[in-house]
Amino acid sequence: MHGIGLREWVALGVLGVGIVLGFLFFDPTSTDGGSSRSPVPVPTFEGQIQVDSTRTVLPTPSPTPTPVPVHRVEQPTGGWLVVYYQSLGSGGEIRAGEGFVPTLDLEFAGKPFPDFRDDAWRVTAGQSVATSPGRNAIRLLTDGAVRVLVDGKPAFEAPDASSAQERTIEFDSRGATASVEVEVRDTGGPVVLRWVN
Repeated sequence: MHGIGLREWVALGVLGVGIVLGFLFFDPTSTDGGSSRSPVPVPTFEGQIQVDSTRTVLPTPSPTPTPVPVHRVEQPTGGWLVVYYQSLGSGGEIRAGEGFVPTLDLEFAGKPFPDFRDDAWRVTAGQSVATSPGRNAIRLLTDGAVRVLVDGKPAFEAPDASSAQERTIEFDSRGATASVEVEVRDTGGPVVLRWVN
């Protein structure tokens, strides 16, 4: 067995220098004059975040979304085109009558014409309404199965209820007018179709 040679002394010296440099780089008190610093507390997430012992930072509240303004559409003054359809026993239907009414205010306890079969007909009312750009709403009182089309696209549909229901139909519009068509189908009981101002 040999004693410690020059090679071993050089390796031990390099190891010692590495340890000293490690303490210089990783010891926070080695470069600030030996003063001790208080450790930064771990943040808590129960309403307040502790940064240090002298300052408290409150979390920033998240903004709430602004509700979209809805423009209430008034009933047009030009009258409504009203069309009546009779259901056939074979499953189809025929256009059986039409006319104009000054305001949308229809109510039938049974069938609208003597030759109609009760609970086997429907009525549609169509008109252009003045709208505002953005979100618009119309309100209707209906009794019967109801469907509303705005500019030819479905905007609302509901089955017949046990009594007359007030419905709010919201839709988006880009222009100054929109075409509205309301359909109420008699499935039992009275039929009501009324614009609510």
